[in-house]
Amino acid sequence: LAQAASTACPFTRPLGQAMDLVSRRCARLRCLGTALLLTFAKVKYVEGHSWVACTDYRGDMNYFQQQKCLAWPREYSPTVREDGYQIASPDSRAHAGGGCDVPMSPDWTSAYSESFPYAIYEPGKVYCMAWPMKNHGWLPDSCTNQQSKSDAGINDSLALYVSSANPERDPSQEEFNVRNINELAGLASNCTPGMSGSNEFLDECQLGLEKHENYETDCKGFLRAPKFCESSGMSMGTGCFKIPSDMSPGHYVAQWFWQSSFIRPPTFQRINYQTCFDFLVVEAASSLARPGPTGTTGVSESELPCHNNVLKFEADSTTGTSTTASKTATPSSTTTTSVASSVPASTTAAAGCIDAQQHCATPDWGPVCCTSGFACVFYQNTGYARCLPNSAPAPAPTTTSVASSVPASTTAAAGCIDAQQHCATPDWGP
Repeated sequence: LAQAASTACPFTRPLGQAMDLVSRRCARLRCLGTALLLTFAKVKYVEGHSWVACTDYRGDMNYFQQQKCLAWPREYSPTVREDGYQIASPDSRAHAGGGCDVPMSPDWTSAYSESFPYAIYEPGKVYCMAWPMKNHGWLPDSCTNQQSKSDAGINDSLALYVSSANPERDPSQEEFNVRNINELAGLASNCTPGMSGSNEFLDECQLGLEKHENYETDCKGFLRAPKFCESSGMSMGTGCFKIPSDMSPGHYVAQWFWQSSFIRPPTFQRINYQTCFDFLVVEAASSLARPGPTGTTGVSESELPCHNNVLKFEADSTTGTSTTASKTATPSSTTTTSVASSVPASTTAAAGCIDAQQHCATPDWGPVCCTSGFACVFYQNTGYARCLPNSAPAPAPTTTSVASSVPASTTAAAGCIDAQQHCATPDWGP
């Protein structure tokens, strides 16, 4: 262990401290026998692997909700499970060969279907992804579930790379490496791996703007999984990113890239895993865009110090994204305020306020402040509000008849909204 730690852990803590931490986490590695031996012969481990299973996840951050996954990777169609954990069945998509796990076809859309579509993103918005943990995390000290185990690595790094617009082929790994999504979005600099002075291992270059630290139960990076104790193999990890505000419309190829070092006798084994997926960037408010708030919902229900990752992006007022991060995913049952209600204009100078004409409240979150000169105005009794000019008249109180509805013949179409979920707002639907 001493030899392996000294040769394979260039970024880890001092050796003595690392040995102590590994010893204290022996139970989480499910060591066989009654004492920790300075050998790997007694360690039970599983092969390292994971992949992106959802490329536009808008559901609960604790348990996977397949109906809230609006986009998928190439040629992927997992089976729905009722227990709320599994996002990996039945396929295993672990790929460690660099580049793309599934190559791009001449018609790239052929890798998707109506039930498992490709992603459509709008510039300036924040989106989230989800992946299966497959045992690769640290169990909290309070975890007593004997069926869960820790096979966490060290020196983790998790990044999202994207191609240039309308590629004719998948980029090489070298081409991916120079196009970190955070750097393209203006949130980071010098993220290219292996370059002199590279920031690739700093928070700013990591997916979700957070890096997991060695040996810590910090619930960051790949290890952002609140329900890891309940099911270490089937629990869900999530992470978010921002589409650059100046990203040109078109087709792009993205690569989710996770690397970590695992205990693999007789030493540590450094493994990289990649998943590729396609996405379209469309103009803001395009009819092609998928409507509704983006990003994961809810708050962490865990003894791990997990946080909804979309909160890391809230300070950037240019996102124009309506998320429900600070609330649970359960729709509000309270009556909303009248159309004339608004956030006072005096609050509009605060950092992180919403841009003009963007949503500043929904039934599940807000209201929040608007940029200077605009107020958060509710639309009748819907619970939705937008940032409108201070002098703008309130929307007319007239609405469509209560009896108005979408014809019943359309309700069986793929992609319909679930019971009790919103099927229209002032800006989209029904």
